[in-house]
Amino acid sequence: MVSCKARSSGKINGVKTPDFACRSIIEGGSCVSTLIIIFNLMKSESIVILANGNFPQSDIPLGYLRNADKIICCDGAAEDLIGFGLNPAAIVGDMDSIPEKLKSRFASILQPDYDENSNDLTKAARYCLSKGYNDIVIVGATGKREDHTLGNISLLAEYSETLA
Repeated sequence: MVSCKARSSGKINGVKTPDFACRSIIEGGSCVSTLIIIFNLMKSESIVILANGNFPQSDIPLGYLRNADKIICCDGAAEDLIGFGLNPAAIVGDMDSIPEKLKSRFASILQPDYDENSNDLTKAARYCLSKGYNDIVIVGATGKREDHTLGNISLLAEYSETLA
């Protein structure tokens, strides 16, 4: 279980949440590679960022995806989201992990960011903040690659200060 500082405030999808919260989903006594990160300063649109870690399997993160007003997808997660039956509102990243057929199909919502000093989840978070989104849930941030998982978790510290 991941623990973070939290202050009680706000709601997401009718559920009382802290300003900043994170939690790992535990199933069957072991941690499932799903990290949910919530940044909630005041009620607005419900925005979910889907990172390119393991695609969520548990009801809670899947519920966030299904109930989101907008899904912002890291480029490598777009194919999984579309395969799940949902479409992104934007696809953010360096566009190195998205198949060409999806680049063509979703050209109007691609948000390329070629900053080599940040990962795609950081790029997606910056994109959301630039749009004024302040109710952000991040799913799929762990699994697959350890270096990406660590980078994604470090995003918590960076944005807890930015959003506090």
